[in-house]
Amino acid sequence: MTEAKSRYFVALLIALLALTLHWRAVLMLPVDYDEPIYMEAASQYASAIEARDWSRLIANRHTIEHPPLVKLLYAAGCLLRGGGREGLMMARAISLAFGVLQVALLALLNPIAGFFLAIHTMTIKYTSQAYLEALPAFTSLLAIVAYEKGARQKSSLNGWLILSAIALGVTAASKYPYLIVGLVLAPFLAWHYRQRLWVVPLLFGIALLTFFVLDVQIWADPMGRLLESLLYHPTYSQSTHVVRQHLPWWQQLYYLSHSIPWHPDVFLLSWDTLIFALAVLGIPFLCRRQPIYVLWLLLGVGVLLLWPTRWPQYTLIVGAPLCLSAGTLIMSGVEWLDQHTSVIRTLRTLAPDWTTWLFVAVVGLALLIGFTYFQLQYAQWMKDWKYYVTSNSGLPSNAVRALAVDREGGVWVGTERGAALFRDGNWAVYTTANSGLVNDNVRAVAIDSAGRVWFGTDGGVSVLEGGEWRSYTTQNSSLIDDHVLCIAPMPSSAQSGQAMAAVWFGTENGASYFDGQRWINYTPENSGLAGARVLSIAVDDRGRTWFGTWGGLSVLNGEAWTSYTTYNSGLVFDTVSSVVIDSQGRIWCGTLDGVSVFDGQAWRTYNMTNMTLPFNTATVMAIDHRGQIWVGADFPTGPIGGAAMYDGEKWHNYSQYFSQAPLRAIVTDGEGRIWFGSLLDGIRVYEGFKTTDS
Repeated sequence: MTEAKSRYFVALLIALLALTLHWRAVLMLPVDYDEPIYMEAASQYASAIEARDWSRLIANRHTIEHPPLVKLLYAAGCLLRGGGREGLMMARAISLAFGVLQVALLALLNPIAGFFLAIHTMTIKYTSQAYLEALPAFTSLLAIVAYEKGARQKSSLNGWLILSAIALGVTAASKYPYLIVGLVLAPFLAWHYRQRLWVVPLLFGIALLTFFVLDVQIWADPMGRLLESLLYHPTYSQSTHVVRQHLPWWQQLYYLSHSIPWHPDVFLLSWDTLIFALAVLGIPFLCRRQPIYVLWLLLGVGVLLLWPTRWPQYTLIVGAPLCLSAGTLIMSGVEWLDQHTSVIRTLRTLAPDWTTWLFVAVVGLALLIGFTYFQLQYAQWMKDWKYYVTSNSGLPSNAVRALAVDREGGVWVGTERGAALFRDGNWAVYTTANSGLVNDNVRAVAIDSAGRVWFGTDGGVSVLEGGEWRSYTTQNSSLIDDHVLCIAPMPSSAQSGQAMAAVWFGTENGASYFDGQRWINYTPENSGLAGARVLSIAVDDRGRTWFGTWGGLSVLNGEAWTSYTTYNSGLVFDTVSSVVIDSQGRIWCGTLDGVSVFDGQAWRTYNMTNMTLPFNTATVMAIDHRGQIWVGADFPTGPIGGAAMYDGEKWHNYSQYFSQAPLRAIVTDGEGRIWFGSLLDGIRVYEGFKTTDS
């Protein structure tokens, strides 16, 4: 086999390895923090494309901080496979394709570098999920490779240089941070074509034109929207969300030098630390051979260290040159051995032919695929767990946002496509088309003491009583806002006949109290409510009402308000997404930085800092029949969609059961089963604490 064919053959094997490892990650990685955000944008684009409403497509401002190209590709996937989990998996497949292409291209330059990139955990993760990284990671490498090819040609302007410019434009239309390759190319272009400087502005003009054509987001107002998109990032980097992470200036170096610890069962090889060490040692060798990649690596690392927003996915802007530097060091060592010793020549004589290598590679990949398949099957059939999704039940949607259990043991489910009741093994679905439900996007469900079922939706409140429906909206009542996020019936308001139980509603713009006849609304402006967005409400046995809001925890005792924030109490974080009250009257607050517990006098916090809770973001909470505290999580630097249980003495981690299920609801039924509602993967039921046979 010729040297060229051997190089292509090795690159193909490495690409197949990357494909297998990425496929494994696509199936096993949990839904990450930004994936639902990008999929929502893709869904909106897909809806506009399907309706051929091009003005709506151009006018879309969802996630305007990033160019729309990758989200448009995901929209194409949604059009092919639909929304929900199917659309997400299609988007991940698109990401996988570009991730594998990047590995293949780097393997053609340096097989060892391609191998390192194929097994690099950070790269696998963020080019196997529905993030924006895979396409610009590939096109940024393509821009450099094509430039090097074009610069060797005799003609001033050739196809390789044009390809480099187009790749740079595609990179810009995908995600801005990867544009550091433009800064890398500029001095090399200017020096190489110093006698024909007209080539430089022409190539950057082609890149700019490509960017403009592909960035439909700026078509309506090119300068205005481009500035809005670019200026978003400095503002965001100083936002509370970023600042409160307290990440040190060297955080990105930590990410670059460590394998991802968050998903230990997903990545088979954790060599990121070795790759980083080899890359540092390989910089002088790479500088002598391909200095453009050294500039890319150093400039990229400088940007990572200086920019205040230090999310792990940003490290992919230097993934290719990092692995190339590591690969160059090893290749240089091999070449030295070949020149000064007989070791390499001896090994060549012992090496099998390419057909044997191919056979070994195919067998190895088949074993890896088989191992992954059986690992996934084992996880799906683990003891004590049941799964309800649209494909195996009457659940109307896999996006489950609310759960409640009625007095007969029926489980009520709120989804983005209506409500459902699961009773005695049968499902009944309620939507705006077949019932009096006011809106199909059901965010809250609650059962009052008289057995009425209340639904909080994006269009108001509906209540089902004895087969009859009533609805309350801002148009026909004094409900403060139609976007209802939570519902809490008063436990002491059991009434019969025509009387209505008193109910609290938390909305985007405050809280509403309804006693069946009159409404009372509370906002931060007219009361002591800590924040306008009310995420959770709980009523204790003394009649006090506790509100978890975007701005802290508030309690209403009669007519007196008290609020607890990070500034006047031991509350760990001001966004209180869930509030539950245990049998001892302690207030448990789920926040974005752990769980804080208030006993009326003192505060205690559980999070990763004190090594008691296996994650920080507590999205939803519930208390089971044993008094155990269940917490659901959804955060990028922990087990996404994880869950944990506190038994009064220690925490137990259940996150391994939620690899594809960020949680939005938890409830326990009368038989001790724990029901978990997830954002993209339906319902999971844990029967480990079941008290009776069903």
